[in-house]
Amino acid sequence: MRHGKMKNRGQTIILVAGITLGFLLIFAVLAIDYSRMYYVRGELQSAADSGALAGAKVLSSTGGTVASARTEAQKFAGLNKAAGQIVQTELNSGNDPNGDIVVGNWDPSLSPNFSETRTPVNAVKVVARRTDAPPQGGISVGSNPVRFLFPQLIPGLSTMGVVRQAIATNPPRAGQYISICNDSSLCASCTTPNICTFSPARIMDLQTSTPSSNRIAWTSLLTSPPDTNTFNGLICGNSPYESVCNQSVQNFTGVSNSTLGALESAMYDPNFDSSDKTIIGGVVQNWTTIVPVTRDCPPDSSAAMPIFGYARVRITKVCSSGGGNVPQCLPTHHAPSGVCAGGEKVVVIDQISCCDCSINDCFGLQGVRSFLVK
Repeated sequence: MRHGKMKNRGQTIILVAGITLGFLLIFAVLAIDYSRMYYVRGELQSAADSGALAGAKVLSSTGGTVASARTEAQKFAGLNKAAGQIVQTELNSGNDPNGDIVVGNWDPSLSPNFSETRTPVNAVKVVARRTDAPPQGGISVGSNPVRFLFPQLIPGLSTMGVVRQAIATNPPRAGQYISICNDSSLCASCTTPNICTFSPARIMDLQTSTPSSNRIAWTSLLTSPPDTNTFNGLICGNSPYESVCNQSVQNFTGVSNSTLGALESAMYDPNFDSSDKTIIGGVVQNWTTIVPVTRDCPPDSSAAMPIFGYARVRITKVCSSGGGNVPQCLPTHHAPSGVCAGGEKVVVIDQISCCDCSINDCFGLQGVRSFLVK
C-alpha cells in the first residue's frame, strides 16, 4: 500500500507540474503578444507624429494649402510601418472629425484646444490605426487589426486594435536675432491673417538716425548681449525658435560689418533653413522668418524692451558692404553679384504679417517650424 501511495503521489506531482508548465507557457506566449502590441503602438505613434509634423509644415509654407498639407501628412505617415505593414491613412478631404487626417485650429487657451471648425487653420491631426472597425471610404482606414502570433491559445481573441494620434501646429517663435518695433506703418497696419506686400520693398537698417518705421535692432532674445564674436556665431546657421511672447528682451544697435555679414551669410546659405527659402538654381531669392516686435519704438534701447508680438517677414536682400570675413560662418556666403550696391548695409523685406501676443499668445500667426502639441 505504501508503494501504491508513493506511486500515486509521484503521478500527481507530474500532473500538477505539467498543468503549471502549461499555464506558464500560455502566460509567456500572451506576454509576447501583448509586448508586440506595445511595440506596434509605438510604430503607429511614430507614423502619426511624422504625418502631423509634415502636414503642419506645409500649412506654414508660402503657397501651402490644406489639400497639399493632407497629401504631405499621408505621404510621411506612409513612410512608416506597423506590424510589418505600411501605415495607411485616408486623406479625409471632407474633414470629418473622426477621419485619419483632420485639419483645424489649435489654441491652448480655448476648449477644446483643437477644433476642425475654428479658424485660422494652423494645425494637422493624424490618426494612425490598425483596427477591425469597418473602413469609411475616403475618411478612415479599417479592417486591418494586428493579429496575435498565437491566436489559438484564447478562442475568440485572435486580433487586437491599436489607434494612435498626433497633432502638430506652427506656433510663432523668434527665428532670428533681429527685431522691429510696432510702428503704425509696419505691424499696426498688417495683422494676421492678412499678409501685406511692400512695393517697393521696405529697406530696413540699423542706423540710429533712421526713422523707427525702417529700423531694425539686434536682439539676443532672453539673454544679455554677448560679445560680438559670440553673437555673430549665434546668427551663423542657427535659428533660436525662442518663445518671447509677453517677455522683455535685450536689444542693441550697431552696424558692425561682421555682424551684418553673419546675417548675410545665413540669408544666402542655401543649406541653412532651406525649407523657408525660395531657391532657384542654387541661389536664395528670399527667406521667410519670424522676428519679435517690440511694443515701443525705436526697437533698440539700453533697457529691456517689452515684446508686443511677432512679425512673419519675407527678407529679399541682406547687404553688409561686401560681407568681409565672417569666421563664424563656414563657409561664408555672400549676396550674388550685382544684388548689393557698394557700401550698402541693409536688410530688405517685401512682405509682413503680424500678431499681438495679448491675443491667444499669437497662435493666429503661422510660424515657420512645426511642433507636436499632442
